[in-house]
Amino acid sequence: EEKINFRFLFIGLLSILLTAISITLFQEQVKEDLQNSAGIIAKNDDFLTDPNLLAVYASDKMRITLIAPSGQIQYESSADESQMENHLSRPEIQSALQNGFGEAMRQSSTLGYDTYYYALRLQNGSILRVSMQIRNMYSIFEKAL
Repeated sequence: EEKINFRFLFIGLLSILLTAISITLFQEQVKEDLQNSAGIIAKNDDFLTDPNLLAVYASDKMRITLIAPSGQIQYESSADESQMENHLSRPEIQSALQNGFGEAMRQSSTLGYDTYYYALRLQNGSILRVSMQIRNMYSIFEKAL
């Protein structure tokens, strides 16, 4: 009976470990996909004269924001940009202004999602930021249980 309990415990722990590894790999794939998407969008820079052209690239899953070097929002795919605060202090924006690109992950404990942001500095100094929500590990474990 003790051997059976140990085996169940071992199988449970192994399952948790494999799930954690799978989630980490999935998150890394999402990050890579967003970085590639930002690069593709930035190559077709017609939106620099008309930011509303970015709407073509937005989706339910991927959010797109165009930010002036001053931090003022020029375009936002999922909110009214006139109601949004200045983004200059955001870490991914600061990094993009200094290094050409930046990334950040912010957690939402209430929604069960993490949001990954990737920002890319464009040739005119504006910042193209793409983001996507990813279920965090806690919400996946909770759902599995």
